Amino acid sequence: MGTGHRANSIKASEVDAYVTERVFARMLNLDHEDADDLTLMREVARRFAAQTDTSATANELAEYKAQLKHTEQSLKDLYEERGLYKGKDGKTAWRNAVSTMLATQARCHDEIERLEAEQTERIVLPIDEWYAAESNDPTGPGSPWSTWGIIKRREFLALWLDGITVTQPEDARTRLPVEERVTLRWAQPATEDEADDEADEELTAEAARAVAETV
Repeated sequence: MGTGHRANSIKASEVDAYVTERVFARMLNLDHEDADDLTLMREVARRFAAQTDTSATANELAEYKAQLKHTEQSLKDLYEERGLYKGKDGKTAWRNAVSTMLATQARCHDEIERLEAEQTERIVLPIDEWYAAESNDPTGPGSPWSTWGIIKRREFLALWLDGITVTQPEDARTRLPVEERVTLRWAQPATEDEADDEADEELTAEAARAVAETV
């Protein structure tokens, strides 16, 4: 807030209207032959499944994710404790434990991928519940959007977007149209934190090499 600070302000109502308009426009014009649109549709379906699925598949998926998290933490702990395993028997016990965890980790990844694909394939996006076909205004009076509360609206937008960015004009006195200042980050396939992913992959590879070295 020192010298030279210029507020990056924008009317929330204008941003809300613009973002909602863009989301509905893209939803209603998805091209099944366009790679970017296909990626978006799959991710929206995955997120919608996660929001709404209370089936045995969802429960099984949650269990595998919990098991994977526990296994990866145990693998980290075991690798850090490698020096505590002394002698031939100790090294054998350590190697067997790590090998078992690596196998469990791989199985969890496979099952999670299978279950998420199964969950997503079953989902049919309720476009007709999100948009009144007889209306020319998807957010106007009488539209499903107009009847939703803020939580429902946020859940819907979270299916399609990872976030938005509002940029500041070079000249604070300049009033630019909302579309020139707001950038939408469309939903992308969910991943864990990239740094954590890389660290886990590196640890897994290192543990695998260590197992091989003790054979």
